[in-house]
Amino acid sequence: MLFGLPFFAAGLAVLWFGPFGALWQHARSANWERVPAYLESVALASHRGSDSTTYEVTARYRYHYQGRDFVGERVGYDSGKDNLGKDHQQLEARLKAYQRRGQPLLIWVNPAQPQETYLVRELRWKKLSFMGIFGLIFATVGGGVIYAGWRVPVASTAPLASGPIYSAERRRHWFFVGMGLLFVAMSSPGLLAIPEELDSGNTLILVVLLFPLVGLGLLWSGFRGWQRWRFYGPMPVLMDPQPGQLGGDIGGRIELRIPWQRENPYRITLQCLRSQVTGSGKNRSRSESVVWQQEQVPFMEARGTGTELRFVFEPPDNLPPTESYGDRYHLWKILLCGPREPVLLERTYTIPVVMGRGRSRVTLPARHISEQQQRSRVRALEQADRQIRVTQQRGGVQVHSPFGLHIGMKLALLLFGLVFAAAATFLWRQALQEGGMLWFMAGMFSLFGYPMLLSGLFVTGRSLTADIQGQTLRTIRYWCGIPLWRGQVSLSRADQLTLETGAKSSDGRRHSEYFHLQVAEQGRRLRVAEDIAGREAAEALRDSLIQLLRLR
Repeated sequence: MLFGLPFFAAGLAVLWFGPFGALWQHARSANWERVPAYLESVALASHRGSDSTTYEVTARYRYHYQGRDFVGERVGYDSGKDNLGKDHQQLEARLKAYQRRGQPLLIWVNPAQPQETYLVRELRWKKLSFMGIFGLIFATVGGGVIYAGWRVPVASTAPLASGPIYSAERRRHWFFVGMGLLFVAMSSPGLLAIPEELDSGNTLILVVLLFPLVGLGLLWSGFRGWQRWRFYGPMPVLMDPQPGQLGGDIGGRIELRIPWQRENPYRITLQCLRSQVTGSGKNRSRSESVVWQQEQVPFMEARGTGTELRFVFEPPDNLPPTESYGDRYHLWKILLCGPREPVLLERTYTIPVVMGRGRSRVTLPARHISEQQQRSRVRALEQADRQIRVTQQRGGVQVHSPFGLHIGMKLALLLFGLVFAAAATFLWRQALQEGGMLWFMAGMFSLFGYPMLLSGLFVTGRSLTADIQGQTLRTIRYWCGIPLWRGQVSLSRADQLTLETGAKSSDGRRHSEYFHLQVAEQGRRLRVAEDIAGREAAEALRDSLIQLLRLR
């Protein structure tokens, strides 16, 4: 909250001393008296900085008012220096023309305070727009941070919450709209300068067009989010029990205003997440990682002209409950996915969860539970089969983790590694010529870039084949089809097959986990299959192998 206060105050100051102040002075001086004045001096003062030169027009003039002689130096509303456009040069040329001819010009004099004057009374719209936009950006960002900080204590009392719980999408589309407007507004001074810059041969000014394009993309995302919200309505979750119980039930109802249909396209995922802050200062960032999650097909029932979804989860009691907001805390979410047409249905609810034994009064038909458990097992086996190829052979089983599995995630790692490694190489070359801090920067980029590049190359091209014959497991590791090394262990018991958590990924809403199936024997671990997306699929593959190999 305090972090946003300087931004908010700075934004208001820019707005007041910039566009609002100029407009107020313009309105205030509208009825001042016009008095002839003679210019004694006019100059265009330049001030050279580290990377640019700014200008201001200075002048000195004499005027006679109410029987007294006065000397004025105030030119206009501007009180600072800038290099926006050619306004200063044009004004200097006009005033010097009056001075050369010895011709008086009419100035504006405040009748109540004759020493207060304006030589020119003109509004510089480009500068007013520029300052207004940046003042608005700073004030909006600061105000948003203050509001978010003010809202944090509400989140920390989540375990005591009662009543309906609304989704995060309730206001998320307005965030995208606001960010889109900020991007468009921030780029408008550059857009106004494009014709003038192109005339002077500066074609790089066209890069400014990227900012409004990003802004338009954000506005489109906001519009689509608003469209989805309007179509499906608020759809709050009515928890039962409330709060949810670890060691008991986490259940509830969601009412939809769309008609009941025979096909059930809905999925509800319950997530326990760990939220933590990493880094410090400007490099602080918050991330979420999944601790536990489970998916369920809710029971769907007609309610009037709409539909009611009912769900009940029984999470294990060894998971953390909802904790107070901080640099590191746990929270619980419900994700609802539904039809993709005519508009996509996705909602995210943050729910309160405490330790307890409370049971839900929400009832699910036994037939629905049995059918969904069976379908869940079949779905998990199908997901495992799509990822890992299991082939029965004479006297055993072959398990193959193919090349190119989840290639998008692996290519992303390779791309990031390539960028960081290229930056490190460039910095090493520059450091050889210039030295100084470049040595340190090259070392830091190398620390992350080269290992990331090598890891990306390895995981993108790797594959694994495991042959299980009798009580012997033999594996061959390949890279782009080239065998690299072999492994061998004994496999005689079911408890030797265990799951190891691998990579994790998130699209900002859904969290995905990847698992490796391995065999443990006398302190050694050897992989049987790798990069299996989803705990359910990994567990289904493990259970299937136990049955095929008749392990106990």
